[in-house]
Amino acid sequence: MLDRFQQKAIRKTIAKRVAAKQEQSAFATIQNVLIVVDQENMAAQEAFSGIHDKLGIAKQAVHVLEFVGKLAKNQEPAANQILKKDFGMHGNIKRTPKPEVLALNYDLVIGYYHTSNVYLDRVLAEFNTAFIVGAQGVDSQLADLLIASTPEDHHVFIAELCKYLQVLQLTLQAK
Repeated sequence: MLDRFQQKAIRKTIAKRVAAKQEQSAFATIQNVLIVVDQENMAAQEAFSGIHDKLGIAKQAVHVLEFVGKLAKNQEPAANQILKKDFGMHGNIKRTPKPEVLALNYDLVIGYYHTSNVYLDRVLAEFNTAFIVGAQGVDSQLADLLIASTPEDHHVFIAELCKYLQVLQLTLQAK
């Protein structure tokens, strides 16, 4: 029952953030990237580990934030993990894995999850970034671009992402 109230509050927070999101000027190059994934997409995390080469940015400029529903009883969350219990009753994020991860201004945020997840949508709503790209599970209100792919086809998703970034003239840094 409390879970429903929490999810309703998160949806309200997302709606407020979408309404308040201001148009930002287009950027010439992509310098900072955040990838938000679900724990179920572990193979995708490995595929995204080489995205910095395709985007022509430093490896340190790519951050991955992983959503974990529940951890084992005595297990501590990793530095790049955010848990279901990290969200308050009113949709706010109580604990951040690395405070600097949520504080950075990202040029590109990638939401790579294929099933609807209000918690991951809330994380995406946190950013007033220049460009948000999502897979099928991302709320269409949040994403500037949705790319249809299956969870197993993360290489196709990355290739399509690079192609669309070039088409939209969100230029990649010279290699």
